[in-house]
Amino acid sequence: MTLFLALAAAVEKLAATIADSPNIGIEVDSFKSYRPYPVQAVWIADGDDERFKIWLKQPLFIHENIFEAAKKIANLAPALANQIHFEHLTEGTEIQATGHGEAGSQSAALQSLKTAIKQANYQPRNLDTYRELYLDGLPLTDHSDVLFRLEIDPAVGNPKPRVSN
Repeated sequence: MTLFLALAAAVEKLAATIADSPNIGIEVDSFKSYRPYPVQAVWIADGDDERFKIWLKQPLFIHENIFEAAKKIANLAPALANQIHFEHLTEGTEIQATGHGEAGSQSAALQSLKTAIKQANYQPRNLDTYRELYLDGLPLTDHSDVLFRLEIDPAVGNPKPRVSN
């Protein structure tokens, strides 16, 4: 448990460093200020041993070179830093929008996102399912950030892969 918590803390520190990249001299193309995602993990008890994988999702504009630069600046203990690696996970083709204070199906941000999908002639994979929904703290207020992400079919409407926030 001690190693897990130490690595989780190191990953969290690294995420904060990455999020602060423009302020500490790491150049990030298309950077948009964001709050780091929460630490996630899969944990397996295997007799007296425990195996786990910790990850922390990053915005799409964060690439391996940024990760490595932030890792050096974060000044992590070498024993921990050597166990933290960049991994690119493919999640499909998505479109996203951010709004404030509303998380329901009638929120202005979600309606705007659906309109953008229709205008671009894209096809959502699931009409009534969010791919991801992020809430910036609870309870929601008019100032809370809410991010909606919907999966779209890459074969319909010819969406161009890009990072745009």
